Amino acid sequence: LHRLGLNDALTAVAVTPRAIEMRRWDDGNLLQRTELGGMCRRRFGAPYYTVHRAHLHDALLSRVPPDRVHLGARLVAVTQDRLDVAP
Repeated sequence: LHRLGLNDALTAVAVTPRAIEMRRWDDGNLLQRTELGGMCRRRFGAPYYTVHRAHLHDALLSRVPPDRVHLGARLVAVTQDRLDVAP
């Protein structure tokens, strides 16, 4: 997402949790904890984001020309003129 240029957009609307915890339903005892914050930045070079789907869609849509996204339409065919393969 950062390579798509969405860092600023995500920073404005997303949350970067430090960890995810699983707890027992009846007494709240900790069953499992997965570190996210600094570990994700070190391992993957970017934070772990929690973001509302609509905000993510808005951020993604901001990166493409408006005439490229068509909502409420049915795809009936796809043609490929050439194969673009990254080196």
